[in-house]
Amino acid sequence: MAFTRFAFVLVALPLTVSCNTRYHLAGELDAGSMSGSGGVGPTDAVGTGGVASNAGGAAGNVSGAAGTGGGAATGGAGGGAGAATAAPVPLQVSPREALTRVARVLWESPPDQALVAMADSGTLTTDEDIRRVALSMLADPRSRVGVGHFYRWWLNLDAVAATTKDPALFPEYSAALGTAMAAETEAFALDVTFDGDGRYPALMRASYSFVDEALAGLYGIRGVTGSDLRKVDLDPTYRAGILTQPAFLTQTSSGNAWTSPTRRGLFVLLRILCEAGPVPPPSAITPTLVDVTGPETNRQRLTRTTSEVVCSTCHGLMDPYGFAFEGFDSIGRVRLTDSGLPIDTSGSATLDSGEANWKNAVELAQILAKSPKAHACLGQQWLHYVLGRDLAIEDGTSVSTIGDRFVASGLDLRTAIAATVSSASFLGPTGGTPCSGAPQSCNDDVRISSLHGMCTAAGKCVCGESYALNPITGRCR
Repeated sequence: MAFTRFAFVLVALPLTVSCNTRYHLAGELDAGSMSGSGGVGPTDAVGTGGVASNAGGAAGNVSGAAGTGGGAATGGAGGGAGAATAAPVPLQVSPREALTRVARVLWESPPDQALVAMADSGTLTTDEDIRRVALSMLADPRSRVGVGHFYRWWLNLDAVAATTKDPALFPEYSAALGTAMAAETEAFALDVTFDGDGRYPALMRASYSFVDEALAGLYGIRGVTGSDLRKVDLDPTYRAGILTQPAFLTQTSSGNAWTSPTRRGLFVLLRILCEAGPVPPPSAITPTLVDVTGPETNRQRLTRTTSEVVCSTCHGLMDPYGFAFEGFDSIGRVRLTDSGLPIDTSGSATLDSGEANWKNAVELAQILAKSPKAHACLGQQWLHYVLGRDLAIEDGTSVSTIGDRFVASGLDLRTAIAATVSSASFLGPTGGTPCSGAPQSCNDDVRISSLHGMCTAAGKCVCGESYALNPITGRCR
């Protein structure tokens, strides 16, 4: 089914933007802005640590049901008979340049001799030709590198190891455990994409994962030893997909015993639904926590302190999603009580032009797995990632085409990826350049701040003091 009328929502996604050797965006949610204040617009300001960016961009709505065919089962390429069809569009760049861009994203390497020969054969003349080649490249194990890095960016996995917790409350938590949490979610997402069901709903609701000994203890699973990740089944009563895994739950919690429904809910809004993050009005102030008689759950405390209209306007958008995850503590362990009281994980929100209701995180995951808005967002995130810049009105055709193919394929993930790297935006004259000219950093190491290398309006990377331009990547090192 086709996207309905295309419209942009300027999403204030609190990202620290940087470009890396993979010639696409890498970034992380800033913990401070995860409080619900949102970020600045796409070109509002350049900070010392990068640029706050707009990741949502195009937010067209998908209408109708997914078609059949094009499955990406084990060993399949996806995007078969059920995929949306459109008239092939002549390439705007040379075939060699097109495949170079695709290889940089999927394989994170230059095209090999076979791809170069294919580019020079004269048989690749349209975007449809590149899409077919991209699907075949996704069947190559090398594509796990590029796709894995997308998942790390989209789900903010590199931030988990930097998350700190009170050692008196969480003695088992460490940077090493945070690193394992990130590796778990990346391994799970790659398994879904390449080895398992291959479709978006499985990312949201599959009840298995990959754990090592430390993570197994967190889950309460016995019999797992060592540091290697092992595939295990999880309790479907509590676990369903990426949003019930410790990587998400840990990075969106406080460093103490309190969780953060607001941060968790904002993550869902920004990363999963591509909705605009609410910006507090000028009259908003930090609420004062008033002592009450007797214990309170975190939900009760947050609801009480944000009950004023000036607060509830924003928190009413974020917190209902976050409350669904109150059944997990600050490092992702299942909990049944909070301050000795039963936990309420129910919630509701307006979603896809209707009201969605859930009792817990698993039910919310089921809803998101079927949400057309979430499906559209996945395509937008991929396009944002490969372009390394904010989406613009001119990207509307690409967003619609990616969404159409994704839905028609039955939400096949590889179909969405191939549609992205064969899109008009990515294969346009400036679609694959390492420095787009927008306010963004351009460093080989994504951890380096923007002060070490900034893109100029002319699309060149200028390096700061003590950093030199890498002639191979066009970035600072």
